[in-house]
Amino acid sequence: MPVHVVWDDPDEKTVVRYELVQPWDWESFHSAVERGWKMALAEGRRTDIILDFSAAGRIPPDAIAHFSRVMRSRVDARAGSAIIIAGMGERYVFVIDVVSRLFPRLAPNIYRVPTVEEARAILFTVRRRRKQTIPA
Repeated sequence: MPVHVVWDDPDEKTVVRYELVQPWDWESFHSAVERGWKMALAEGRRTDIILDFSAAGRIPPDAIAHFSRVMRSRVDARAGSAIIIAGMGERYVFVIDVVSRLFPRLAPNIYRVPTVEEARAILFTVRRRRKQTIPA
């Protein structure tokens, strides 16, 4: 049940991308999240996340519970990191809405876009904004 975790930017190692490919299940998702977390920790700096659902197909049952579990376990560490959900169909928008409400500290940094390319464009904008707000 494939959920791949890769560096979206292998040279810089600042964006962890999860590729969910049908068929997948929550066990493989949680395993991939742990691998991605270890990759990020090894770099010792903030990493942003792209969740690519473009090939995911149907999301398994209990999505809100599973996404909440991941957010809850990393809420402090993820504060300030962009979390971009790409390719998630309209029928699952409510899942992201509910999870955003459950984790208001993370909500301003959660984005939903149609494609991975648009996710990268959002990251470019977010990172430019971060640089502008860093005190001298």
